[in-house]
Amino acid sequence: MKKKQVWLVILGLVVLLGGSIFAGAAFAKHHVQKVEMSASSSSLAAKERSMSESSRQAEKASSESEAQASADSSTMSSESHTSKSSVNLTAAQAEKINQAFNNWAGERAKIGHMAVTDWYFDHGAAGRGDWYADSPDGEIQVQNQDNPGKAGFKIHSLGGCVFYKSKAGKIGQQDLSAESSMAGNYSVDMNFDKPISKYLLGDNGVVYELKLGNGSPASTNTGFGEYDDDGEYISEYAPDETFQVSEDAAAQAELKALIAQYQ
Repeated sequence: MKKKQVWLVILGLVVLLGGSIFAGAAFAKHHVQKVEMSASSSSLAAKERSMSESSRQAEKASSESEAQASADSSTMSSESHTSKSSVNLTAAQAEKINQAFNNWAGERAKIGHMAVTDWYFDHGAAGRGDWYADSPDGEIQVQNQDNPGKAGFKIHSLGGCVFYKSKAGKIGQQDLSAESSMAGNYSVDMNFDKPISKYLLGDNGVVYELKLGNGSPASTNTGFGEYDDDGEYISEYAPDETFQVSEDAAAQAELKALIAQYQ
């Protein structure tokens, strides 16, 4: 074989071998990239699963926390309402509690530059049915005329008071009933443009409150209704407002302390 032919054969072998090496290197590189991408995808999927699991656990913990908070709130709400049965007090004991509470309210009114009166309930000509107020805990008897009688109510009033702003600038305890009449009623000295709060003292140890005023007139029978002469409920005579459990923690504590003297 001639030299020239030998060199051509050798050159062909070199080219063929170089192409094989290049192809192998390219395949190896592609394989490595594929493995790296697969590993990256697996790692990302693992992270997503981990984050998803953490999210589910956090969501579960949040739901459990909210459920517990709701339960605690319900319990607190229930405890803030009447959790004790009514205390059996004589008329004289009820009057002493009412007087003591009003004395305390008078001092509180001075601090707030307000007036307070024990003339929380009264009415003009009416029938022979019992007078009462509505509350979240049931009806509260405020005047017993034996129709339906004391046994017809689970809560009974021990008295009450009304906080208000005086037109004349008076502060503290006031005998508003002596200054006015059923005709003049609260309008004699109450400023209806300012907040008015009626407090009703239940013999279950709870202070109930009716917020009035702020541009609306009020009177001694606002918030109260009456049963008919036979002690039957008549919607026409039902209360026009509902007393709520007062958020005045100091008033709640004061009434409980006064009732505790007779338990």
